[in-house]
Amino acid sequence: MRKNLLLSFLISILFFSSCSKNPEDRLIGSWQVENAWRRELFGRDYFTSGYESSAFKFMENGDATYISSTDTLKGFWRSDRYNKSYYNSNGEWETRSMK
Repeated sequence: MRKNLLLSFLISILFFSSCSKNPEDRLIGSWQVENAWRRELFGRDYFTSGYESSAFKFMENGDATYISSTDTLKGFWRSDRYNKSYYNSNGEWETRSMK
């Protein structure tokens, strides 16, 4: 019984760890603005952005659109790599390449 439980546990870990998507795949699709805010000293200042009435659409080919009853916006998107440098917990300077 323990061997079956251990085997099913290992298979589930393997299954869930292999399902990660890259940032581009996570962004593709329709996105709607639910709320917008500005950061304040002790919280957030919520406001209406004007883009809540429709959805932004990010296509796989890099095109992006927003169409509402009053506005039509078209553009493109892409995800780039950048370097982030900082001192780690040991006090050493470290550079990481991120997307």
